[in-house]
Amino acid sequence: LDQKKVTEEGYETLIKRIIEEFEHHVQEEENDVYPKLKSCLADDVLMKEGEKYEKTRHTVPTRPHPSAPDRPPLETVAGMAQAPIDKGLDQVREFVETNRGKI
Repeated sequence: LDQKKVTEEGYETLIKRIIEEFEHHVQEEENDVYPKLKSCLADDVLMKEGEKYEKTRHTVPTRPHPSAPDRPPLETVAGMAQAPIDKGLDQVREFVETNRGKI
């Protein structure tokens, strides 16, 4: 998508395909993967992992960075450096989307 223009032929078809694949992936996880995982783990383990997730989700990037390191400890350092930038970009994007046509 990054290399295509919105006006380019095939762009809409590609978007529809991405959405379909994403929705299929979500359905598979929600209806198959997560129930199997939940049945294999004790409630206290699920709670502990959920707490760890809540603590760390604010410190990780919100978008992919394929050229970033993918092994600790550099992965952690790179993620912590990139997260505030991603979150700032997310806020700008949200502001623009919310105020489109009002400005």
